[in-house]
Amino acid sequence: MYDAESCEDTPQHRKNRSVAHNHFTLKENRHHCKYCKSSFVKLPTGTTSNLMTHLRKKHPKAISSSSSGCWKKNFDRDDGEVSIEDDSGDSDHDQQDIRSSIYFKLKASIVKIRKSETLKELMKHFCEIKQIPYRELLNDMKIRWNSTFQMLKRCLEMRVV
Repeated sequence: MYDAESCEDTPQHRKNRSVAHNHFTLKENRHHCKYCKSSFVKLPTGTTSNLMTHLRKKHPKAISSSSSGCWKKNFDRDDGEVSIEDDSGDSDHDQQDIRSSIYFKLKASIVKIRKSETLKELMKHFCEIKQIPYRELLNDMKIRWNSTFQMLKRCLEMRVV
């Protein structure tokens, strides 16, 4: 007799726990995005990282809607595309997108400065003008518990530049 619960951990019988499954339809071994015409091959391992990457890059509001539950899909557009609307009634500043937070703006600036030799030289030049020692900006890491604090502390030290 077949027992679905005993086979739950095998790739063929796993439950669809990823939120990505809410934003894609599965047809003929391909995942089709509900918001655009993109499609992705269903991987044999069952991973949805490629689907989540697509959602984060192309449809960021769809991801935020999954977590907050205050967004709804609008299928009534004339061009046949799916749009996402805020149904919560809250003001825009209350439903701030995570990418617009100060932390992520600061982190993006640090990454840009660290990658660019021109920007590093410019910072060194301004440090000489202000007569302060040049210290390279630090980037935080998820696995280091105090790296965010160190990153913010270094940014405060270098803020005059």
